[in-house]
Amino acid sequence: MPRVVETNRVYTRKLTVQHRSLEVTGRKQEDLHLKKTKSTTQPRVLTPGEKEARKERQADKKEFEAKKLAEAQEKVWKIAEGLSEDLGKTTDHWHQTLMQLARLAKSTRQTSQWNAYVSKRTAEKNAALRDGEPKVSVKDTGFIALLALEWAEMSEEERDAYTSDRRKEITEDRETKATGAHTVTVNAFHDVSNTVIKMENMLRELWMRTGAECLLFVVRSSVQQYNRPAVVESSPRVKNFFKFCFNQLPSQWVLNLEAHCINGMEGVKNKYAEDLQTLQAECSAKIFEQLQLAAAPRSVGRMNYENFGSITKRSRIVYQNWPVSFCSPVRLSVLELHTLHNLLHGSDPPPLFRKLTNAEYALFEATITKGTLQTLPPPPPINIPVPTLLHGPNNSVPENSREATNIPAVSASPLQGTTCPPNPSASSSISTLSGPTPGSLAPTPPRASTSSTLTSAAPSTSTTVAAPPTALHARGGIVISLDGRQSVLVPPKPRAKRSNAKTAEEKGGSKGSKGSGKAKSSGRKTGEASSRKAC
Repeated sequence: MPRVVETNRVYTRKLTVQHRSLEVTGRKQEDLHLKKTKSTTQPRVLTPGEKEARKERQADKKEFEAKKLAEAQEKVWKIAEGLSEDLGKTTDHWHQTLMQLARLAKSTRQTSQWNAYVSKRTAEKNAALRDGEPKVSVKDTGFIALLALEWAEMSEEERDAYTSDRRKEITEDRETKATGAHTVTVNAFHDVSNTVIKMENMLRELWMRTGAECLLFVVRSSVQQYNRPAVVESSPRVKNFFKFCFNQLPSQWVLNLEAHCINGMEGVKNKYAEDLQTLQAECSAKIFEQLQLAAAPRSVGRMNYENFGSITKRSRIVYQNWPVSFCSPVRLSVLELHTLHNLLHGSDPPPLFRKLTNAEYALFEATITKGTLQTLPPPPPINIPVPTLLHGPNNSVPENSREATNIPAVSASPLQGTTCPPNPSASSSISTLSGPTPGSLAPTPPRASTSSTLTSAAPSTSTTVAAPPTALHARGGIVISLDGRQSVLVPPKPRAKRSNAKTAEEKGGSKGSKGSGKAKSSGRKTGEASSRKAC
């Protein structure tokens, strides 16, 4: 009997083990079947309608998210406006403060004894150093290793007693930092700096992995910000591209970008105009300073570029060593202005003006006019009339015009207070102005003048002699000597304006032009006949 019971127990135990093994085997097979089913089953292909529905759902989701973000941003801005009204600072300041709250620490840890010990020992070590010796930093691994050995030899009571006061100071500093004023610009500066460093590392790693070239410009958008312009280049290829294509480096481009972001294009133009005006003012000041030094002990009221001969006449000053065109710095190009500025502000600038010697000034006074001598042909006999130089319409001068009545004339008798050496060849000479040359005695340019006439009168008749037009290109005047009898300076007259009143011949011609073809031809003939009569 006991044997039968034992046999049944063994049999039952075997059946149980077999049943369990079957269960485990079934589970394994089921799991294996599921794995095979998952790995071999392909996803169902969506129909075009289902794809469109999925796109619509995704678009609706994005639109909903953007709408909620805009509402949240608007709420934050309204909160910033309320803080600005209550606390007095700008809305932008409080908006940046609210946006940066997420970066602030939300919890603080208790100050450890080790940190207090390192801080105190570092301060003691630096205080014991002499002037000029390098200070110890917590980043020095050798110094920290020595402190670790000292820390291991100290007991717990010694550590607590040595660091208790320092831990209190660190705790107070933390509270002051937490409750003190929050400087938004400083935090923004650190935020920009840390982000740029991270992006630089990421771009460099991306270039090393894939070879993709990258360029990053970071500039500030307000003068209240502290961050400097930053340029991140993945490789020298980017720099060479800017150098070869634009003849500028990326570091120069980023400065222009910063100026545009702060002031816009108008600010860039205004800055260029201000720099140009500064250069012009500095050049003018240096030129006038050298002019005053050259004219000492006399003083010159102002610099006259167009009529520099007047300064030469008064102060005996001529210009020299002029690197560009002799004119006001306002009329110079940018390149010429920089050339003149570099010359004037160099280490040893050359003198641009000098004073004439007595002999040179005597020659200058003798010539009176500031140019070269030109000789006129010999004059005709006095008793033979010579026709005047005609320069009116159709080579005629109307009798009732101003040019016929206002003609300057000089009598044949010698003038009072003037002398002239005899001229046996009976030739007339004239001194006229010429263009300015650096260092010359006559730097003023020529100016066209109207024709002048010289009238020589016999006891019973008078004769009008016209000077050639080339002899009348003078600004200050001309000097004439005729038959050794007189010498006089005749100033050039301004060109007379044409009279508004029309002559009878012109009126006749204009009336004839309004009629038929015959009337036009007859009027034209009448005008020609009247002009011949006037001649």
